[in-house]
Amino acid sequence: MGHRLTVVVAFALALAPVLPLGCSKFSSDEPTPSNSDVDGSTATDANAPVMGTPDRGLTIVVGDPKATSFVVQGDSLAVPVKLTRRPSSTGPVDVTVAKLPADVTADPLTIPEGATEATLTLRAKPTSVQGGPSILDITAIEKSPRGTGAATKLSAFVRGKAGQLDTTFGTNGLVRHAVGSGKNALGRDLVVLDDDRLLAVGECATNACVVRSSANGVLDSTYGTGGVGAVAVGLIGQAIADPSGAVVVSGNGGANSLKIGRLTDKGQPDATFGGGTGSDLGTRQFVPPGAGPPEQQRTSLAIRKDGTLAIGFAHIHQTPTLGLALLSPAGAVVTSFGTNGSTEGRALLDGTPPAIGIRASGAIWAVSLGNGICYGDQVDGSTGKPDPTFGGDGTYVVCGLSPRWGLGAAVALSDGSIVLAFRSVSNVLVGKWVPDGKRLDLTWGSGGVATLSETGLPSVSVDKKGLILVMLAGTGALRFLRLNVNGALDSSFGQAGAVTHSFGTNQEIVRVLVQKDGRIVVLGTEEFADGSDMTLSRYWN
Repeated sequence: MGHRLTVVVAFALALAPVLPLGCSKFSSDEPTPSNSDVDGSTATDANAPVMGTPDRGLTIVVGDPKATSFVVQGDSLAVPVKLTRRPSSTGPVDVTVAKLPADVTADPLTIPEGATEATLTLRAKPTSVQGGPSILDITAIEKSPRGTGAATKLSAFVRGKAGQLDTTFGTNGLVRHAVGSGKNALGRDLVVLDDDRLLAVGECATNACVVRSSANGVLDSTYGTGGVGAVAVGLIGQAIADPSGAVVVSGNGGANSLKIGRLTDKGQPDATFGGGTGSDLGTRQFVPPGAGPPEQQRTSLAIRKDGTLAIGFAHIHQTPTLGLALLSPAGAVVTSFGTNGSTEGRALLDGTPPAIGIRASGAIWAVSLGNGICYGDQVDGSTGKPDPTFGGDGTYVVCGLSPRWGLGAAVALSDGSIVLAFRSVSNVLVGKWVPDGKRLDLTWGSGGVATLSETGLPSVSVDKKGLILVMLAGTGALRFLRLNVNGALDSSFGQAGAVTHSFGTNQEIVRVLVQKDGRIVVLGTEEFADGSDMTLSRYWN
């Protein structure tokens, strides 16, 4: 019976089950390695092979053959090692590692006589350079007259700590998009496509300008014209991608109307959408029946798998009210929804738009702010009628904490619960209610609300672990926080749960989203004396 060797080490991150952005399982210029013994010639005299000649008497597996191992700057990573020995192979085995990245080392490892398991420790200095994967050559040689040997490879990637700038993105973690007339592009929204490519949506005069880049921030020159698509929707509200990869942008169409535009996945105005022609190609402009003018830039979007588009907006009457509308995939008003295509509901605070989303059932949920109260509403996705399964009558008073400065954003979690963030008089509040809308989630924060000693209008996003990211909009340094599943600040993220970073003296932070591999992308606007650029930056999560 073999002995088991256990080496106790500190490590920052286990083997990642997914691959880093822009990387294949192993680097493209390397053959796909196999964690198995090395094929080679067998000595004619089996009793006296040359030291280290592989003869299948020993095999070695290091880590997960199907994954890349991430080692964190300034920390260590413990990688499991498993040997398979023939009965005749019982001696100590030296394990060595070659082709390590600069400032990454491997601790000496000798697996004792008869043992079949051990731990290889990789250490990255704080000065190590982020990037990879590097394909490490790992060799095992038995210390015996027989000299049995085996070899394998390990894919390794050096990454930053949670909340640290990801310098593999763009240029040292930052991408600037200088687009529009006079380079006056104002960042408005960010879309992460299913393959992690990025759409930065800006306001360029009366057009929405959309810049597409790779997952790692490289401009996609095949999109639109030189990487930029444009559609005329006026002042921008929100953007969202449909299942085909096309992007839909909402805006203010002028007097009393909304305007929705769509670009194809090639970045061109979609002639099949909306019926617009000429400069209005790819757009749909409409006045919601029975409503006053929607407020400029106060719209929210959600989209079904079939491409049907839900729009949330603020009607401006003597008292602003919540409005919802439904468009077909071709941009036609769905007149069976509500009254001739739209609904009009509760009063809103200062015309603050709702945040909306679509359930798996097709129901549309909306979070909105009233006079010192925040509300949750849910309607049938086909008729627009209140959904009685939500909150008992389709509505729910989420909290009564005087949200006087407007709703930042809301997001539905995988279990159906909804998290919303808004600014009160002196704090940022993040609330959470249960999926059926009948009460706040009392396991979250204090009484269902987490109070953050922060300023700025917040937005929220959720990462693949279910942790909540709160971004604080405003001019100056970028700042965002990560909350645990109970609403408390995650002390392992950045500095005591928060990240603060500045690229310039006049930068406005707009939106934060999470790519499929968990890395955090932030959209902003950097203003100069003679114009402005949209900016993208990325951080480790």
